[in-house]
Amino acid sequence: MSAESVGPLADVESVSENEIRDYAYHIYVESGHRNDRCRENWVDARACLKARVPMTESGAWLRDNSDKKKK
Repeated sequence: MSAESVGPLADVESVSENEIRDYAYHIYVESGHRNDRCRENWVDARACLKARVPMTESGAWLRDNSDKKKK
């Protein structure tokens, strides 16, 4: 199962470490290769996978959820 194909019944426990790593790398690339966010990228990747967010929508989803945490 790839991060792009996480389905509606997926839960974070069924996602492999490799899938989280791939998703975290995607976030790293999308964020401009920021080396200071390795842990945050991993946590964000797990959250995106748990919420079944496709990689193509991760930036917007993370921004929206980041804004909600600040309120």
